Parts: sequence; C-alpha cells; structure tokens
Amino acid sequence: MLSNKNGLPLMSAKRLAYGLLTILRIKDMGFFIPHRYASQLDRRNDTAPWIYKWFSEKKTETFLSTLKLVSGFEQDLKKIDCHSVGKNQPRWYQDWFPGLDAAVAYSLVRSRKPRNILEIGSGHSTRFLLRAIKDGNLDTLLTCVDPAPRASFFSEKINFLRQPIQSVNHKQLPKLNPGDLLIIDSSHVAVSGSDVDIIVNQILPYLPEGVLVHFHDIFLPDQYPPGWEWREYNEQLVVSSLLLGGRFEPVFSSYFVRRYLKQSIEKHNLFWIPLMPKAFETSLWIETKDKKRY
Repeated sequence: MLSNKNGLPLMSAKRLAYGLLTILRIKDMGFFIPHRYASQLDRRNDTAPWIYKWFSEKKTETFLSTLKLVSGFEQDLKKIDCHSVGKNQPRWYQDWFPGLDAAVAYSLVRSRKPRNILEIGSGHSTRFLLRAIKDGNLDTLLTCVDPAPRASFFSEKINFLRQPIQSVNHKQLPKLNPGDLLIIDSSHVAVSGSDVDIIVNQILPYLPEGVLVHFHDIFLPDQYPPGWEWREYNEQLVVSSLLLGGRFEPVFSSYFVRRYLKQSIEKHNLFWIPLMPKAFETSLWIETKDKKRY
C-alpha cells in the first residue's frame, strides 16, 4: 500500500485532509454522518444477496445475449488500439472504463442507434461513445454534463454542459425517448442535494419506457472493494432499491459477468478484450419497462 513520508496510507492521509478542511470549516470536502453503532457494522457482507439470486436465476440469459451482441462488433472493436493517444481517441489500456464496460457501451450504441445520449460525467466512456457514433455513421447527439472534464472533446456530435447536474436547467437537457441512453458516472454519494439525489428523484422518474440507463462503479451484489472505503460511496444502495422497485430491468452487469459468469466470456470468444491488472469492470445497464411515474 502506498504511504506518505510519515507512514500514513495515502488514502487515509487524503481522507484526514478532507476531514480537517471540513471540520475546521475551511472548505466543505465531504460529509460526516454520526451513528452511535458505527463500530459494530460489518461492511464486508454482501450488500444484497437477493440480487445475486435474481441475476443468477433470472437474468443470466439476458446478460449472455448482451455478450453475444458484443461479439457481433468484434472486428470494429479490435480496431481500437490499446494505447491510442489523442483527443477523442478511445484506448483499452486504462482502468477508468475498461474491458467489458467499454465493449458493451460501444455495442449498445451501435445496435440501438439512439437519437440522443445524455451522459452525466465524462471521460474514457465518452471516447468509446463517440467512436461508436462515428463507426456506425449514426445521427446521434451526445450531451455531456460535467463541471470539470478531465479531457477535451471536439466533435459536432457532442454538446458539453460544463456544470454539475445540480446546476443545470433541465430544459437544457435532451428529451430522452425509447431507444435513447442515459449514462451516469456521478459522485456516487447519495445525500440530499447531491447529483445522485437529482438524478434519482428528478430525472429517472420522468423517463419513458425503453430508455437504457447506465450506472458506473456498481459492484452489486457485492460490496465496494477493499481499498475504496475512504471514498464512502453509497450509490449502489440506491441502485439496489431501484431494482427492487420493478420499474427497471437489468440488461447487463459487467461486474457480475466477470465475477460469476467468467466462462461465458470465453464461450462468446471475448477473451481477447484487453483488461489491465486490478482494473474493475463495473457497468450496470438497466432499462425502463413501464410508463414514467409522473
């Protein structure tokens, strides 16, 4: 584990620095949630064993059909270089949006041919989306909402809103129709007023039937991995509630397939998809299956 010169793990040092800035009211860098029984929590347990049972018994065929879809774009996916460098160029050797995450996103765009894609958060995923739009010669507009994008994108197919979703007038957002995509890679922190709150309570309820929704960094049915505790992500607790509600049906889970259905990747001849060591594939794709709530 990496440490600073005082021997404190870097992530612990970062957490301490954020905490001090917040407690001393210098700058809000996070949240403190008091809980008298915090020391008794076993956060290593599975988050939702029922999801494992559901995915295993009811959704395996759906996930495998998505893998088959990826197989259909194998030749185009293999044209993407492992180490591409340059604006808008996707590459396989990165651990932000790796392996199955990238391949499935590309393939769903190619197959669904959406008119609009709304992406909240941007980065390597954006590169693969733009590549899919280009390769498929699609009439698709990609709207990205990101206050501080890590990369610059230049394409007539993209509209960038450099604001947090909390600050965006929803009239600026594209109207999503059946077949369109909503791709979410947020702060992963569900508290009142956060981007997760806005997305779940002000955007998702108004989606029509047939919109594909993507959440990233979802490890369901398992917990977030060791080493991520300092982040205090809790978004997947909200996502599991969405699944329980019945309005959203799973289409694919990169984590579940890699963790529990690994042989199916080889069966569909997708073993060639590059994956960096210790990279996590964590895309969860769900689809609205009934009319909007309001």
